[in-house]
Amino acid sequence: MKKILKAEEEFYLKVWYGRKGTAEFYRSNGAPEEIVQGMLKAKKEVEERFGKENLGPWNDFEWGMLSGKLSALRWVLGDDWDMLDT
Repeated sequence: MKKILKAEEEFYLKVWYGRKGTAEFYRSNGAPEEIVQGMLKAKKEVEERFGKENLGPWNDFEWGMLSGKLSALRWVLGDDWDMLDT
């Protein structure tokens, strides 16, 4: 069970990281600076944990594999199939 939870967390963080835009995007859309700074800090932590070279960019196939793995792990843990909220 520990391995499943660890893998789910890894794929969650990688999908979350990949879905985040740039700080400029958030600023230009009116996000408060403290939110932008929090996002940047969290992205940096993910980069330190997995290495930036392991965080994309991914092509469509790779995105599908990443999302499929996250969905399958969540399903095993009791979530609905295709639960990909990040």
